[in-house]
Amino acid sequence: MSKTKKFPWRIEEEQSCSLLKRMLILLGMLALCLTLHSLIMLTMTDDPLQAYITIFKSAFSSNYQVSQTLLNSLPIVWIGLGLSVCLRAGVLNLGGNGSLLAGGLGAAIVGLYMPGLPPVLAILVTVVLSMLFGALWSGLAGILRSRLGISEIYVTVMLNYVMLYFATFMLEVVWQDPLKLNWTEIISENSKWPILINGTSIHLGFLLLGLTLIGILYLNRTPLGYEIRCFGLNQQATLFKLKAWDNEKIILFVMLFSGAIAGLAGASQVAGYQYRFSLAINNDFGFTGIVAAKLGGLNPFGILAAGLLLGVLSSGSTAMQVMTGVPNSIIDVLQGMLLVAAICADRLAMYKIVRVEGGGQK
Repeated sequence: MSKTKKFPWRIEEEQSCSLLKRMLILLGMLALCLTLHSLIMLTMTDDPLQAYITIFKSAFSSNYQVSQTLLNSLPIVWIGLGLSVCLRAGVLNLGGNGSLLAGGLGAAIVGLYMPGLPPVLAILVTVVLSMLFGALWSGLAGILRSRLGISEIYVTVMLNYVMLYFATFMLEVVWQDPLKLNWTEIISENSKWPILINGTSIHLGFLLLGLTLIGILYLNRTPLGYEIRCFGLNQQATLFKLKAWDNEKIILFVMLFSGAIAGLAGASQVAGYQYRFSLAINNDFGFTGIVAAKLGGLNPFGILAAGLLLGVLSSGSTAMQVMTGVPNSIIDVLQGMLLVAAICADRLAMYKIVRVEGGGQK
């Protein structure tokens, strides 16, 4: 009687995996990502390694460059933190760019129209108004998703363009500069966020970022944080424990929360960095925030590290182009590859290889 060989291993899906396994798979995917990216760079330069070294050297070459790197990282981390709450609930808010611009408009309104307020009150109003504008903008998509079942993905992407054109209208019509420049006047001194470290650009926003980080860590350990995670794992199963309105409340809450955090990022760009409103306050931070959230594994400290890495890439890309001739647009390609690598690593971590009992013969 003939014997047929049976493959002694099989792949099984598991419900959870260890942090070490996730980290090892992520590192492997990142190594593959950098290898493929280096092959692309070989078509532009003979020494891709030197281009990478130039990026990191430039990002930390002086106190000014360190400040610029941290300022580039700040909105990325903020949007990534807000998105992590959404993604835990299985909700994908792609409206970070729109909410950031909405928050920047709120900060500009305070800085341009309320010069008589005491500085402490002006800063407080700036923070509250920017968070309110950002939350309301994302909340529109949250309402449509929770009440009517309309996908938040389509709505938030379209709302980004609506806010972009509205901000352009405000710049070109309402706040039109006499020289027809695409930015407003400098905001009043009372609404500028104070510098925390003399000789640098480290402002109040970094303190607020620390408070945001603590708030999310606390939220993850509350009953609401538990319900958010359960809802993200299985939305239908939660109906047996939660009322339908509770599910709607979770969707609306995470959309409002992420929008408010993105609005705060916009305020930091206006009141803490550029001191005026323009479309340049948003360097596509909405997309980069998604990369930071996935690359950081939805962990607040992981997002902090990923945001810093992405800030380094953004800060040093110009120097790379000047010194090596590699166009800085290659960094956008790397960011997209990092996102794909993080998604693949997250999925692969949920599988394991097990040995079939009984050997390899049948």
